[in-house]
Amino acid sequence: MRKVVIKLLIFIVLVIGLGLIARYSVLNFIYKNQPTSIYETKKIPQCVFVGNSRINNALNDSVFANEIKDFEIHNYAIPGMSFNYSLKMIEKLSTQTSNSVFYVELGQMHTSIPYRAFPYFSIGDQVEATQYFYQNYNLGNMRSIKKWLFESTNLVYNTITSQKYFNILSGKVKLNNNLKYSPRCDKYSGDFIMISKNNFAYQQVVLENKQYKYLITSVIVELSKQNNRIYFLLPVTFKDANEKQIVSSIYRQIPIENKLIYSDNFLNQISSNKNLADNNHLNVFGSNIFTQEMIYQFKKAKH
Repeated sequence: MRKVVIKLLIFIVLVIGLGLIARYSVLNFIYKNQPTSIYETKKIPQCVFVGNSRINNALNDSVFANEIKDFEIHNYAIPGMSFNYSLKMIEKLSTQTSNSVFYVELGQMHTSIPYRAFPYFSIGDQVEATQYFYQNYNLGNMRSIKKWLFESTNLVYNTITSQKYFNILSGKVKLNNNLKYSPRCDKYSGDFIMISKNNFAYQQVVLENKQYKYLITSVIVELSKQNNRIYFLLPVTFKDANEKQIVSSIYRQIPIENKLIYSDNFLNQISSNKNLADNNHLNVFGSNIFTQEMIYQFKKAKH
């Protein structure tokens, strides 16, 4: 029995080691062969939205651009993007522009990123973002341990599916992209954003997360060096109650000058099932409401 256990442990170590080596090779290949142009120096000030599929679906950048003439409008939200990688993207973008405005949706951090985002991040970027995730990570309860194990496993999962990335790059696999704005309306069973801004005062601080504070503070400082501004906004919907607790807690700790506060008119309009494509994304009706709110917020602020 002891020999079997030892052999099993050796096998696991070898699989993980080979997996990480393969992942490193895949990332290098994609990074070198799929250069992105979004980091080119921009002469015109930009208004950039960053986040995951919720922002990607919610913002109609064409409508936004028709209203805001003096800024380049970009929706760089990527499905599956986690919060720590969104901030890394903003850091890279901010070095190439000045007098620009960045909007980033708050969300949970994790260590893996979708293959669509690989061209935007070097190996160093990914390692650094992963280290941020584990820095001071609290293993004080079973949920935290399960989360840590899950995120560690994601690194191996990325490796197991790495052949998929090569196939996509070589044109052997075509992405099955759904319509960006779906009119379909399913019954929504998740959590909406708080209907009243005052509701935040009633919640207890559920998480003192040093990583969030460090990342948010550092990116605010970095952007100010280039005379750029950044605003953090709450998701309109939350994936689960745990995310809602974490994100709402972090939102309260953000400096007021870097916090986007939704208007009462928007809050009254958006909290309806008819604005949802599924339990986590807005449909075309919700997108129109969200986009108009962002236009209003942008015009209201002094840039």
